[in-house]
Amino acid sequence: LAVPVQLPYGPPMTPADEPDALAHPLDAGAGTVGAALDPVVAHHRPDVWQGARATRFGQELVEQRAWLRAAADQLTVDARLLRARAALLRTAQALSP
Repeated sequence: LAVPVQLPYGPPMTPADEPDALAHPLDAGAGTVGAALDPVVAHHRPDVWQGARATRFGQELVEQRAWLRAAADQLTVDARLLRARAALLRTAQALSP
C-alpha cells in the first residue's frame, strides 16, 4: 500500500511522511507572517509622527496586522490538518497487511 517516494535530497519518504514534511514550513511561515508588521508598530507612536496621515496609517496598520494574523492562523490550521492526515496514514499503514 505504501509506495516510498525518492527525493533527490534525502531518504525515501512514505505517503505518511510527506504531509509531516509539508507541515513544518507552514508552521514556520505562520510565525513569520503573523509577526511581519510587529517592527513597524514599534515606530508608530505620537513622538514619531502625528496628524491625519499618522491616524490613517495606524488604522490601516491595525487592519493589516489582523489580516496577517488571520493568514498565520490559517497556515497553522493547515499544518495541523497535514499532521492529522499523516497520523491517519500511519495508522492505515500499520493496520494494512
